[in-house]
Amino acid sequence: MDIVNVLCIKWGRKYGPDYVNRLRSMVRRNLSLPHRFVCLTDDADGLDADIEVFDIPAIGIPDFDARAPWTKAHGWLKVTSFANPLYDLAGTTLFIDLDVVIVDRLDPYFEIPGEFIVIREWDKRDGTGNTSVYRYQVGAHSDLLDYLHTHQAEVLREVRNEQEFVTGYLARQN
Repeated sequence: MDIVNVLCIKWGRKYGPDYVNRLRSMVRRNLSLPHRFVCLTDDADGLDADIEVFDIPAIGIPDFDARAPWTKAHGWLKVTSFANPLYDLAGTTLFIDLDVVIVDRLDPYFEIPGEFIVIREWDKRDGTGNTSVYRYQVGAHSDLLDYLHTHQAEVLREVRNEQEFVTGYLARQN
């Protein structure tokens, strides 16, 4: 198998560098595959040296690129992970939120067939996934950002948060 990516994103002050460093440590202990650990952030201070760090990418949507306050709520900045290109990243990528606790092997996330895999939202029965953890191919879903760019007002009227948008949009493609 090729090198895989594990990606997280940190913005603002809700989660400090210790969350990223702990996540890196949990991934190191629970993923046997060769991998890159990457953090997209607006502040790299305090991150361990073995973490690859990139700025949260500009995606061509003014509210996101200006970090409008609403884009920081309910995980919306996570959609920047669907940018194409996403720096020099390529291939299979597992996104993990900073407040996730890893208690077992991560390798199975890379063995499940499918283009976009998302964990289940425990309290939903409508197919909404929980984007605390999702696996995808870098660059494969940049159309999601194109759609958000041209339908932003409509999207914000129809969904409560980024995970409803992401899982609903990608489910329509299958």
